[in-house]
Amino acid sequence: MGKVIEFPSKAIQGMAFLEEGIRNIMASKGENEEAIALTLETLREVYRKYGDMGKQHFSLKLPPYISEEHIQLISQQITEGIQMLNKEHAKVINQLASELVLTKVELTKCKAALNKTD
Repeated sequence: MGKVIEFPSKAIQGMAFLEEGIRNIMASKGENEEAIALTLETLREVYRKYGDMGKQHFSLKLPPYISEEHIQLISQQITEGIQMLNKEHAKVINQLASELVLTKVELTKCKAALNKTD
């Protein structure tokens, strides 16, 4: 059996799900379309710039005298460690992205409020 390829990719599905959730939450809180659009564009920009930053990978050359069993064990342990680091990096990136988005939205609201008083 061949490999199944999903369309759209899980990453695109995940971003669409996230965008829809943010749109619904912001709309339910009375945010206008401009604030929602700014939030979503900032989110996309952050993920374009930094989304792959936490995805670590590398090669490791092992000596030929190590058994296949030991190679598999080493590989498994390294893979698990890298996956743990990738998850931690993703959490940090998500937190920073959220804070940046909220900051930009609040800044835009403040600017709009100042322009109304002028």
